[in-house]
Amino acid sequence: MISMYIIDEQNVSGIIENYLTTTKTDSTSFYLKAAEHLISYIPESAQRITFFIDGSQIGTLGAAVAYLLSRANKDLILFVRASSLTEETEAFLQILEEQKAHIYLLNNVNQLQDLHAVIAETHLIVDALATLPKTQDEFLFVKQLIQVINRVQLETLAFDFPFYANDETIITATNIVTFIAAKKCFTNTHFLTAFGQDEISIESLDIPELYYQDKIEAQYIDQDDISDILKQKQWSITDHKYKFGHALIIAGNVGTIGAALLAGEAALKSGCGLVSLYTHPELANLVPLRNPEIMSHAYTDINNLQVDIKRASSILIGPGLGITNQSLALLELIFAQATCPIIVDADALTLIHKQPQLLTTFSYPVIFTPHAHEFARFTGLEIDEISSHRIDVAREFAKKYNVILALKGYQTIISDGITTYVNTTGNAAMASAGMGDVLAGIIAAMTAKQYASLEATIASVYLHGACGDWLSIEKDRVLATEVINEIPDRLQFLY
Repeated sequence: MISMYIIDEQNVSGIIENYLTTTKTDSTSFYLKAAEHLISYIPESAQRITFFIDGSQIGTLGAAVAYLLSRANKDLILFVRASSLTEETEAFLQILEEQKAHIYLLNNVNQLQDLHAVIAETHLIVDALATLPKTQDEFLFVKQLIQVINRVQLETLAFDFPFYANDETIITATNIVTFIAAKKCFTNTHFLTAFGQDEISIESLDIPELYYQDKIEAQYIDQDDISDILKQKQWSITDHKYKFGHALIIAGNVGTIGAALLAGEAALKSGCGLVSLYTHPELANLVPLRNPEIMSHAYTDINNLQVDIKRASSILIGPGLGITNQSLALLELIFAQATCPIIVDADALTLIHKQPQLLTTFSYPVIFTPHAHEFARFTGLEIDEISSHRIDVAREFAKKYNVILALKGYQTIISDGITTYVNTTGNAAMASAGMGDVLAGIIAAMTAKQYASLEATIASVYLHGACGDWLSIEKDRVLATEVINEIPDRLQFLY
């Protein structure tokens, strides 16, 4: 179903080793065959090439590529960082040494002083390092090594992933060839800031999915996946508004009625049959002036609200609601009486943080939609920790609290604690007020239309970003209201 899997970068060597052992494939033949594919990523104009390799299988692939390049009379320099090498790497290095390649062992920091001058005269750097530092001394050495490589500012090709010491110290690769599947580090904020997805190519190494199925950490979402989800519902010409669901939205306060309106209008544009909005009593009568299709009520009308809680096919609470005792009472009422999926957004997330026992009281799907700062407040995690381990923290939170989590941001992470997805739409032009309210409204509509809660969240996040991508073709900045107006066309396209 999903176009591309994501695995931990530290599992690749083990997957290769397991494949070779299980299939009894000749390892030298395997590496040479892979190298024949990888050599196509080396520019023909690069005559003098510097390799950095280590004792991992990635290092062996680097050595195999260097071996093939030596047969093409390339001038090669190899820096080897390893206390032990694979048999295949040692064999390739022995041949390379016989063919007059320049091979240096990197053992200590003092060697780095002369490294800059050596590599500055080359045309290309190949990063075939994959063994992360385990001790403080190794960390300091690797950090300085990466700094030296980056200072040269040469074209750099990274095998599997750009080698890193930590999130701030990464080899600045020009291009990345990743093996078997995408890597978990590609979803971290520091990586996303440093590299574009267009710079990444994938080589399967002809290893079938069977050999890494149990190592899959997450899955990227693509357009076909969303079309498959949307087509699960086939609408008839005889269908009426109740067939398309009833979204109940509790949102808005004095000064923040816009959040409530954005969520309500997004739900309508996403195809919801009915939208009931409960908001501050001073504002309820103003809603029809902006959008007469939204049924508006004061959230102090508890009797009517309780009736709609039972009627609703999805409930959204939080956008612009405010952090008050009244808001907390509404949240407690929803969790006590809801019989449908609940979307918890914005201020409602802060309220639940203050009353975490609410997360033990629900019996229907609950969807959380925090951005990184809201998630940090809730979990107590530092922003840097969240940014560095987005897949892990999202999955662990969803599993711990038995919720569906959409951790918002570029490449939003969606998880139910079992399966985790990474969105592939959206862009910086959408970084404007109200975007989260629109997304919450879309999710409310999709769950109201009886899509399974996880799939509704996946489709909503993708649709939201797809609207922004389409609009940003001609705009540097995209407004939340513009995204709302684009929803019907993008939905029709995705169907």
